[in-house]
Amino acid sequence: MATQATNPGLIAGSATPQRVLKGERGETLRTRPESGALEHCRSAVSVEFIAKPNQGARVRSMLPAAIRGTFDGVAGFAGCAVLASEHEERLVTVLTFWQGDQAATAIDDNARWVCRLLEPYMDRKLRVQTMRSHLAILPPMAPASPAESFLAACTTRVA
Repeated sequence: MATQATNPGLIAGSATPQRVLKGERGETLRTRPESGALEHCRSAVSVEFIAKPNQGARVRSMLPAAIRGTFDGVAGFAGCAVLASEHEERLVTVLTFWQGDQAATAIDDNARWVCRLLEPYMDRKLRVQTMRSHLAILPPMAPASPAESFLAACTTRVA
């Protein structure tokens, strides 16, 4: 069984940082490049609100596409996250991420546009914040090839 090293290093000489997947005995199974796409997100707009009654599931399913469709092509828009409380499905937080060094007025404009987009879904707005963001999200790891799986299994049995 493969486990991820607690403090994986970088592979020397590589232009792109790599994460190393280690086996139970410390053998290198495979590597993957680090994601650099999100590291340029400098700010986020957070909107917390109570969704309209009986609309919690609809909000969670429709908002990501609605936000992406609305802001696609807008300078600096990097993506969004829609978070719903596990205990109260109507309690929703929407985070939109923005790239680049934007002036304070641009961030305020972005916050207003996000709020305007969310109005049809809101029963009550609780809080709007603009924040500095530092993201560290790993890309999905590609499944091991059959050869890599076989080699990992052989290495584990031999030792």
